[in-house]
Amino acid sequence: MDVFFRSETKPFITVDACNEGIRFMLSHMLFVDARRLYLLMASLKLSRPTETYNIMLRASAGLGDLTNFNFILALMLRRGVPPNGATWTAFLMNELPREAREDAVQSMRGKGLLRSPYQVGQAAAQGVYHELSEWLDDGKSLNSFVGDMDRVYGDGWLTTSAANRLLSVLGQRAMLDESMELWEVARARHVSFDVISLTSILFHCRRMPATAIALKAIQAAERDGIKLNEVAYHALISMAWKLRLYNVARVGWRYACLEGAVAHKVKAIVVQTLQRVEPAVAVTSHGAWRKDAGKLMVGVDPDGGSSRLVQELQQSDLDGSEHDQVGKLARELMNKDLEAFLTLQPTVPLSQMLELALAKDDHWRSGQTVEQRPLVWKLQHAIHVPCSHKMARLKDKPRPSTKPPTNSPRRSGFRITVIPLREKAVTQEQDDQATGYEEPARPLPGREAFRITRIPSSDGGEGGGGEDRAATVAAAPGAE
Repeated sequence: MDVFFRSETKPFITVDACNEGIRFMLSHMLFVDARRLYLLMASLKLSRPTETYNIMLRASAGLGDLTNFNFILALMLRRGVPPNGATWTAFLMNELPREAREDAVQSMRGKGLLRSPYQVGQAAAQGVYHELSEWLDDGKSLNSFVGDMDRVYGDGWLTTSAANRLLSVLGQRAMLDESMELWEVARARHVSFDVISLTSILFHCRRMPATAIALKAIQAAERDGIKLNEVAYHALISMAWKLRLYNVARVGWRYACLEGAVAHKVKAIVVQTLQRVEPAVAVTSHGAWRKDAGKLMVGVDPDGGSSRLVQELQQSDLDGSEHDQVGKLARELMNKDLEAFLTLQPTVPLSQMLELALAKDDHWRSGQTVEQRPLVWKLQHAIHVPCSHKMARLKDKPRPSTKPPTNSPRRSGFRITVIPLREKAVTQEQDDQATGYEEPARPLPGREAFRITRIPSSDGGEGGGGEDRAATVAAAPGAE
């Protein structure tokens, strides 16, 4: 902050720099410092454009401070700064009655501020959270809300940003089926969901919990080309952890390792379970889960290297080995898993493996209490997660030679030879005997010719009985 008030830096302070500073201060709730920057712009005789006021208006609207919003807007108008489309969009960020919002949208349309789809999407996205909340509070449905938004904004109002805000409202109300309906509505309108959309659904599924909806969301993500990131895998593994789903947790962890998307919190939890040293028979089901879950999850290796480490870790646990020895084995196994994405890749889509894992966990629960099963039984009957070694990149592979073997028969064809053009004109016959010249002419830089020679066929057929026919075509400098 002090850099703005130093005498040696003041000549270099610009409007954009001050705007960025005000935006940063307001995002960190440093209101006094933001006001100091605003006043500094006046003392330096810098113009305070519309964007300077829009930054402050958006911050006030985001905090729900309508009083301060009105104060800044009045200050802006007193200074003679004209509002633009972003100013109206900031106004729509406030929690307004629906009638006031519709009036504002009509005013924007009359001023030509909603001509592009981007402007429509920006305007609609600011208020959809509050509008949907009020709509659902009145007992109305999501489908009727979509229809009403089409009436007010037109059919271009639904964007990825607006959809993510709607998913937040639906998830908080445990309306997960409606969340998947919204996904299909957006897809029909060629609006793409993103990994934030998927993560929002997965975290709300964890809170419910709702494994079936989570599986549907991952299937839809794979269909639309959305890859899970660290946060999404964290949500998936957390849901499995909460429900004590051994096989789902195993699949989630291994795919996160294969994709290089292991969140720090997930890694910390798994390491903690790997280092637990308790009697083989746990007193409670929760204790058995905390002791065995990590050992069942880790082990990403198609060659069985990690499997052998799991066996060693299991044997150390059953023998009551020292805690340091178990921790050493755990760290070795963990590091091996975290590096798996460098050389390995999954061979089956995640959604298919999760579907199989859910079925296996349901089967485990249908019989004897799974927590009472020994770790050996769990390791032997857990789901297998197939993976394979990554293929080397093409540019790392030596290119196969296209030349035929020297002694192999060749069909008739043509051979192209690049020859340089010389300073003096050379006839075709002289060129054929160039190797006999004592002092051949010096080649011309950047000038060359292509000599096309017919190759006689190996069976003495087409090709003129073995006679070569040559033709030379000159090329201009730089020609191909």
